[in-house]
Amino acid sequence: MRRLGQVLARHWRRMWGGSLGGIAAKRDHDEDARRWAEARSRFWTELRRGEREAEVGAQRPRRYP
Repeated sequence: MRRLGQVLARHWRRMWGGSLGGIAAKRDHDEDARRWAEARSRFWTELRRGEREAEVGAQRPRRYP
């Protein structure tokens, strides 16, 4: 998906004659990278939290009515 975005951005710049400049493209790339990093961090945090809850639940004896 990242590669597709890069290709589309390159073609977009060619279409507009490069009037957007490299600074805007770099800023967009940095923002995208930051968002991906934050999402990845949230994912792993939630995964670890779920694993801890599952471990605690597995340690408790089950009660059957």
